[in-house]
Amino acid sequence: MDPLLQEHRRQTAAGFLSVALTVVLSFIGIFDWLSMRGVVIDLLSYYGVDPYAWQAVEYGTFIVLGIVWLAFVYYCQHFLKMRALAGKLWVSFTKLFAIQLAVLFGCELIVFAIDEKKNLTEAWLLAAAEGICALALFLVSIALAKRAVPSDQ
Repeated sequence: MDPLLQEHRRQTAAGFLSVALTVVLSFIGIFDWLSMRGVVIDLLSYYGVDPYAWQAVEYGTFIVLGIVWLAFVYYCQHFLKMRALAGKLWVSFTKLFAIQLAVLFGCELIVFAIDEKKNLTEAWLLAAAEGICALALFLVSIALAKRAVPSDQ
């Protein structure tokens, strides 16, 4: 087979796969974005910031976190494509996914620490599931990294 054609197909497959996985990560990233925004609002109420200043802070955090989310999406697509070409796509994907779940878990813990009234069983179960899944994905990424073989060999 033509090596140039084979390289082109490999590049194309890596591009499609990285875009598909980036869609998954960007969807979870939206939950991170809204969760972090909620934490900021809870922190404002906890520290007694004037409610008239909340609107400006809320808009500011919404825009800043939106820009961070967009930069994360672009970074993920580029990073996952480069890792797919190196044969280490799943290691990187599981690690990025675990980081996102850890951020969600951290935001939930902050909200639980601030708001004593929020003691819903469903919320605790969701937070526990996020933490367990984040830990499991970190362990999976470590296991995949130990046995990863570059795709060229």
